[in-house]
Amino acid sequence: MRIAYLTDSHLDATGNGFHQQTPWVGGVDVLMERLRRWVDEQRIDVVIHGGDLIENGLAEQMPRALDHLAALERPCLICLGNHDICRPQAYGQWLEHVDRYPAISLADRRSGFDECDLYLLNNHWQDGREPEMYWDPAPPYRHQPCLSSAQLDWLDQQLSHHADRPAILAVHTQIEPVPPNEPDLEIYIPPHYPDQLNAVLDKHSHCMLVLSGHCHVTTARPRNGRMHLTTAAFTEAPFHVRLIDVRENVMTVQTHALGPTPDCAAFDESRAWAIGEQADRDFILPICNGCA
Repeated sequence: MRIAYLTDSHLDATGNGFHQQTPWVGGVDVLMERLRRWVDEQRIDVVIHGGDLIENGLAEQMPRALDHLAALERPCLICLGNHDICRPQAYGQWLEHVDRYPAISLADRRSGFDECDLYLLNNHWQDGREPEMYWDPAPPYRHQPCLSSAQLDWLDQQLSHHADRPAILAVHTQIEPVPPNEPDLEIYIPPHYPDQLNAVLDKHSHCMLVLSGHCHVTTARPRNGRMHLTTAAFTEAPFHVRLIDVRENVMTVQTHALGPTPDCAAFDESRAWAIGEQADRDFILPICNGCA
């Protein structure tokens, strides 16, 4: 089974928002066409988008982003990011739009395939009150990422029920501190979010990978036999997409760059840490005994 993972395409972003490398403003159409050719060349079976498909949470942006995914002619699974739901009505509008695309599915869900199970969770956001599917984009960014107790319970139950199968989890917000070796730039994540999710995952050794975005950095961190991955923004050079090849006894992860890079989004060598080291981009992970 061959899985493509990309994240943070930020349709209609102006370039003034959060970024690590210079974003290719207006480049989503070109990059998605490159992705369409790449998934054909690589014989991809399923595509996961890790969230922040769009920049402003606008209803008119949603079908454009979904059309890009539909053009890949593969099953596509989506975790919504904070920019996707930065208007109170946005989540309901996503549900309405996605319903028109038979090959596209939103988190929260489990998708079972012959080789492994894919679990997708939508981050909720909270400011001291109940978690909600809404992120307030106005400073001081009072909404922090979380997962609801119902989501965590569901994940625990599903992983317990399917304990004989390798599993991959995708969620928009990273659960490890990033960027590496850049403490002054570290992106704050409230401790309860990774603590609660790790408490569930540590009980289930057959969950081998956790995929996330949000931080626009490519990393791979080991924890208790699984790997926690973040992936740089799809619209920032060198335009990363992950290829995850799941075989009988092994998962192979490779990171592909969908260049070339235009002058308007030239790679900034002073921030080369954003694309990680070779070990962050490419590695092999043995599948645990009893879940293959």
